[in-house]
Amino acid sequence: MYCSNCGAKNDEDAMFCAECGMPMENITPLEVEQKPVPKKKPILPLILGLIVVAVLLCVIFFIWPNVNSGDKAAEAQDTEAQDTEVQKEAVESGSDAEDAGEPEKETAEEEETVELSMSVLGQTPDLTNYTKVGIESAGASSEYYQAGYDNSALAAFDGIEATSWQENASGSGIGEWICGRFNMQYNVKYIGLKLGNWRDDDRFWGNNRPIELEISIGGYSQPVSFSDEKKEQWVELSKPCSASDITITIKNVNRGTNTAWDEGCISEIEVYAE
Repeated sequence: MYCSNCGAKNDEDAMFCAECGMPMENITPLEVEQKPVPKKKPILPLILGLIVVAVLLCVIFFIWPNVNSGDKAAEAQDTEAQDTEVQKEAVESGSDAEDAGEPEKETAEEEETVELSMSVLGQTPDLTNYTKVGIESAGASSEYYQAGYDNSALAAFDGIEATSWQENASGSGIGEWICGRFNMQYNVKYIGLKLGNWRDDDRFWGNNRPIELEISIGGYSQPVSFSDEKKEQWVELSKPCSASDITITIKNVNRGTNTAWDEGCISEIEVYAE
């Protein structure tokens, strides 16, 4: 207890104050003013709040811009990919259009570059859509005169196989030629030939029969070989040839059995055009 006189602390059973000697029976314990102890605020919620704020700040300043940048980059990539795809489709479309035009172009070029050529056919061609060329006049390097028979150049174009052109030069007829002038310009495709003298079999085999001719038409010339047969033989041009005349020159013959008949003969020449 405490002394009410001097305030000194004494034992609980003391009768007098050990400091001042005053009696202790009327002394009451000194009441010490008790100040309220302030309550401590919880620290854990504060720490958690600080952590949350820090996380939010990180999100705002670091993560969110990167996310937006990633989205923008992805969007840019998508846009670029779409543009690239559009460009690719445009290029492919252009290529397709160009490719689609190429065959026609190539075909036209091929038609321009194909050289004219002649070939002998194994059979008579289909002449349904072709026109027989009209002959205005004919001439030859030489003609054999024979009383009662027409052996002129025009006889080879008259459509009568019993008449024929017969040359009259010395020798077997090699180098002699016959020419037919058309009544207009034609696109010639086929030439039909009856080689030899077709008046009868004796004259066919007795006279010289051409087996190689130089055919000149529309500025083009080519040697063509034929079989030694009594049949009409056909020559096809690789493409129609614009021409107003035809010239045929004997390059080689098979000699006839009759040595007295040493003339080269052509019975018929037929020309067909588009």
